[in-house]
Amino acid sequence: MKAIKIKLLAIALTLIFKHVSHGQKYQKPAINNETYKTWQSCTGAYGISNDGKYVWYEISGALNTEGTLFDKRSLVLQSVTKGKDVKFNISGPVNHPLFSEDNKEFITLALNDSLVIINLKSKESRIVPNVYIFDLCETGGSKYLITKQPNKICVQELKTGNLKEYNGYSEYVLDKRRNFLYLQGNEVLRHISLTEKTDKTIFNGNYKQVTLNEKNGMLAFYGSPNQSLSLHTYDPTTGIVNRLRLSSIENKRYKLKEESLNFTRNGRYLIFSVLREVLVPEKGDLISRNVEVWHYRDRPIFPALIVQSEGKREWIRCAYDLISNEAFQVEDDTFKLQGFGGNIEDDYILLANETSQKDIYWDDSQIPSTKLFSLSKRGFVETFLPSKAVMRSRYLLSPTSKFVLWCDTAEKAVYSYEVATQIKRKLSDNAISGFDKNKFSKYIGFPLWGRNDMFFLWNDGFDIWKIDPMALSPVVCVTKGFGKRNNIKIGIVSDKEGYRFPSDTLLVSGINQSTKWNGFLQIILGTTAKLKITEFSPSWIYFTNSAINNIPLKAKKAETYVMLRQTADSSPNIVVSDDFKSYRRISNIYPEKAYNWLSSELVKWERNPGDTIHGILYKPENFDASKKYPIIFHYYQLKSDELFQFHYPVLSGGALEIPWYVSNGYLVFVPDIPPTIGPSRGSLLIKTIESAANYLTHHFSFIDPLRMGLQGHSFGGWETNYIVTHSNLFAAANPSASISNLTSLYGGLAFGNNTLTNMMEEGQSNLGISLADGKGAYVENSPLFAIKSVTTPILLMHAEEDRSVPFAQAQEMFISLRRHKKKVWLLNYKKEHHVLNSPENRLDFTIRQQQFFDHYLKGKPAPLWMVEGIAPKYQNIKSGLQLDSLNRTP
Repeated sequence: MKAIKIKLLAIALTLIFKHVSHGQKYQKPAINNETYKTWQSCTGAYGISNDGKYVWYEISGALNTEGTLFDKRSLVLQSVTKGKDVKFNISGPVNHPLFSEDNKEFITLALNDSLVIINLKSKESRIVPNVYIFDLCETGGSKYLITKQPNKICVQELKTGNLKEYNGYSEYVLDKRRNFLYLQGNEVLRHISLTEKTDKTIFNGNYKQVTLNEKNGMLAFYGSPNQSLSLHTYDPTTGIVNRLRLSSIENKRYKLKEESLNFTRNGRYLIFSVLREVLVPEKGDLISRNVEVWHYRDRPIFPALIVQSEGKREWIRCAYDLISNEAFQVEDDTFKLQGFGGNIEDDYILLANETSQKDIYWDDSQIPSTKLFSLSKRGFVETFLPSKAVMRSRYLLSPTSKFVLWCDTAEKAVYSYEVATQIKRKLSDNAISGFDKNKFSKYIGFPLWGRNDMFFLWNDGFDIWKIDPMALSPVVCVTKGFGKRNNIKIGIVSDKEGYRFPSDTLLVSGINQSTKWNGFLQIILGTTAKLKITEFSPSWIYFTNSAINNIPLKAKKAETYVMLRQTADSSPNIVVSDDFKSYRRISNIYPEKAYNWLSSELVKWERNPGDTIHGILYKPENFDASKKYPIIFHYYQLKSDELFQFHYPVLSGGALEIPWYVSNGYLVFVPDIPPTIGPSRGSLLIKTIESAANYLTHHFSFIDPLRMGLQGHSFGGWETNYIVTHSNLFAAANPSASISNLTSLYGGLAFGNNTLTNMMEEGQSNLGISLADGKGAYVENSPLFAIKSVTTPILLMHAEEDRSVPFAQAQEMFISLRRHKKKVWLLNYKKEHHVLNSPENRLDFTIRQQQFFDHYLKGKPAPLWMVEGIAPKYQNIKSGLQLDSLNRTP
């Protein structure tokens, strides 16, 4: 009997302790509107040593109001190997951290322009003060540290400690391949060879735009003797500075323009810019300076032409052949280098004529032509005719200029053009049966090319295909149909090589479309591709083109990767992995543990029989299924892939900041809004939202169907406006920077004073028809014309200087709702744009949005600005944020 009593007492005590611990566990504070100021986090900056034994990463002690920039930063250097932990903390922002090639030192610029050097073997560190920029050059067993210090450049051999100072020099250019150093001083250029210990002055006088030829170590720069710009090169093999002869260009009434200099990849040609001398009439026939003439043939329309001309370059590019010593013109007034990024091809360049891209869908004359220019032949060798079916993907030149590549969206085919033979080939006809043309992407993007352009890799969304540009080999699915078979979207993990593929192992990331789990595949390319499947997990690491893109970094000489890993309820932290199956956590930063945080859950429902839609349901950490919760629907387009992405607590610039609402007792649901084409998109939106609301309220008893809210920004604002004018299910709605009237927006200007007709007809609104041809579609999809049915209180937010969605859209909605006696408020933030920027405005809107939803979804007292408004004489004096003590209904 005594034993039974003791046992019962033990059970009772256990239950009591469980109850107490349960109560203590959830006595966490909710986040507030100042939480971001002390929020510690990994910033997403990190690196790994060549041997994979050390990593560095940056942490911050605060977020900015947007959660995009970090304050109070510091760097952590840490050993990866357990039992041999080495950890250094460097306070303050750091710049350009790197490991030496032999893994013996770690060097970084730290706060107050100090260079920190850490010996990874001895664990000793030293500081070099007053360093602005540095580089490490390693050659022949020696390491040279180059530093830019006040009015001097210093070169120190780390092994011997020998230091040489070059006073009076402010900048330098380093050629690591040849161990050359070019010093830039006041009207003097100097060349130093670190290995040969030579040192000489190569140029005296004014100079600008010093540019290194990576291929042969040559230097190019502008000189300006007698205030006249000239172009020079220095050849380190001969030690001679040449002034380039440009008479063939200058005779055409062109003069040099100081723009960036670029060498072709083979080092033979130097690309430079010239400006045509324009003769301005001494006297015109102007009558009025206050008239603009808008012409129907203007492409784009006149206001956009003004914006473009303000930043438009009026120069053309030319090339100089460093072998034949000849200059020649590459561009002209019509055809410009396509996609020039400073790294042009060896002999061939693609040029396209400049057109009004936004008008292409209705004006065939604006479809650009593309020409292939040969530097060696000094002219065009091929013209690719205008084509709507190719326009979106563009023509792309392969890395060694052997092929031009493009997609034809009409035929759903990939084409190549062999430059040497001028043969055009339709590549996808050789595809194996698994190649899904129905999922054909109209954007070929920038495919990865194999060595010597032997093949390229193309992504159809679910799988990766290896394609021979000569069409001699069949198209091969290197992912072996894994993506399509398992409903996994797959993307290639890019690296610093960009669109060139440097090795035989390909790292591929994926998102399972059924579970939203994230993971990786490794593909060994060869005669027969081998697929190594790793493990997918309920977390987020990386996927191509996602909102969060912290790429995994590989150690150069080890199979070790460093990356960020996160979940919705767990902050991003640094992890390392050798196999993408097991992950070793390096950092340990979890500020959310101090607050009532959130969890995410994937919800699936059918919009129509067989039409499954996904959404994310966010719940608070102290969730209690026996309670009834208010819920806010927040949306844009497709968001469910973000199931495991972490949301930082920040102030709102227009959208709903999920962490605050969930932490403070709301549920938030983020449904996918599948993109649609044509006039039915509004009705399909309603079907999506109402089917989601009905599913949630019938399957989850903890959701209060009488306390459901809506919030969306920009396009999500149009969605919110449309929902409240076509559904009575919701108790409160906050559209911000929103569209209300497609008929007036159709003739509006935005995004650089461009017409919005393309956005209406084929862009985000995608009605597929003009206003004159489809007036009914525009009226049907304009919330403004259905406001009489509104029963939901609405808080509109817009900025008067919004250049993406005109402020007039909010005005029209507000005035019409007010006219029909609907409950509506409009917050107008002056001197702001599409997204609120200033911390004061973000805080103000965040508080008002919270008060609005708290009143209508939680029954809290309304603030005075909602009950009484704010008279004009008090607009810059009183906020009206105080809650109404009389508990009046707005």
